[in-house]
Amino acid sequence: MKYTRNYLIWFVVVTIVSILFAACYKDPSKVGFDIQPPSDTIDLYGDDSTVLFVSYTVEHDSVVTTNLPTLILGSINDPVFGTTQAAFNTQFRLSHTNHYFGEKATLDSICLQLGYSGRWGDSTTWMRAYVYKLTDSLYLNSDTSAGNIRNNYYATDVIEFNPKHIGAKYFLDQPFDSVDLKRFWVNRSRGMHAPFLSIRLDDDFGKALLADSASFVSNADFLKKFYGLRVAVDPVVGSFGKMVYFSPESPETKMVLYYSYFNTSTGTYADSSYTFVIDRDRSLRFNEYKVEHLTACSDLRTQLNSTSPISGNQRLYLQPFSGVRIKVNFDGIEKLRGKKIVINEAKLYLNNAEPYNKDLLPAQQLAVYTVNASGRTVLTPDAELGMTYMGGKFNSEKNRYETRITRYLQRRILDPSMDNDNLYISISGASYYANRVVLFGNNPDDESDKKAKIGILYSEY
Repeated sequence: MKYTRNYLIWFVVVTIVSILFAACYKDPSKVGFDIQPPSDTIDLYGDDSTVLFVSYTVEHDSVVTTNLPTLILGSINDPVFGTTQAAFNTQFRLSHTNHYFGEKATLDSICLQLGYSGRWGDSTTWMRAYVYKLTDSLYLNSDTSAGNIRNNYYATDVIEFNPKHIGAKYFLDQPFDSVDLKRFWVNRSRGMHAPFLSIRLDDDFGKALLADSASFVSNADFLKKFYGLRVAVDPVVGSFGKMVYFSPESPETKMVLYYSYFNTSTGTYADSSYTFVIDRDRSLRFNEYKVEHLTACSDLRTQLNSTSPISGNQRLYLQPFSGVRIKVNFDGIEKLRGKKIVINEAKLYLNNAEPYNKDLLPAQQLAVYTVNASGRTVLTPDAELGMTYMGGKFNSEKNRYETRITRYLQRRILDPSMDNDNLYISISGASYYANRVVLFGNNPDDESDKKAKIGILYSEY
């Protein structure tokens, strides 16, 4: 009896929930039909042919790379996009001030550590890294004597450094393998640590730091003597190459000076160390990228040398690091201006044209924005509502991107002056992610679902 009663209660609950769910769910195209007379209903129209997506690939402006969450080091020889070199420059700060090294302090070694945070590219590529001393200070808003106020560093900026390196290492990055410190320093730190790259620096450099005790009084004194380091790699030859990511905020990212001092209480020498750190907020740093398209595929080079949207018929290209972006226009908007319409939804559909490759994953997020006549970059009204609303995230199942431009298109229909603005698509996070993407173009002769297009759902009133 108890079983039957419980079963009946459960059946009633499920039935009520089902009725409520059915009552709440409606086809968006039917909303309002039950409260309006038939003569006042609003019809919805789907259209992907009146307004045509017209675009081609153009070079990107230099991107800001000041104090990014990732330090990038690498070299890529891409048969599609050409070559890219990445280096970084950074200040170091004292982990604590007024440090006393002790009696008869002598250098054991000095090492630069860089905590890994990932990679993009050919995981089997070996690279040779070089470490250089900066010969000019990094600054923001401080060069008032020259009448020059610097607000940011850009990917194409170069800072002066001593061309004689103070450290070098041939390495194969292992960003996912923990490190046993026993391999590096006998009789010192023990245990497993998060993965990092270690580069031993010249002893003369370490001795100079150890001897200059006055520089350890304050960070201001230290930064006057030691401007920072630059890390770069040789161009790769014979392979695709890769970009290696390091975290400046990782506890493994630091410069460590190992030394010994005479302990007067025991009458023996003791081991010790001092750490220089990259402070997230106060250590100025920037990534430096050199992008060249001389060896890129002929289609990309043709588009970069053209001002015709026809050049983007077959393929469209997106590249980070001051690489390339897509310039967009639409044919047919004037046809919608002659109607009384409300855009219910407008989406761009951009399909990935390359096969899946776990080492060369496509960009994970696209950004859509406008550049007005004065050169100012402005988010679209859809982007202002956030990425969740705008979309643009890579859909691995459909192998494409869908990004919403509903509000942008509505405003443009109402305001013809917006035709003078330029609409662009680029990679979101292009300043610190290496992922690039090749998309199917807007070939009018392509009758498949692969070509780039715009889908519109609108109402007439």
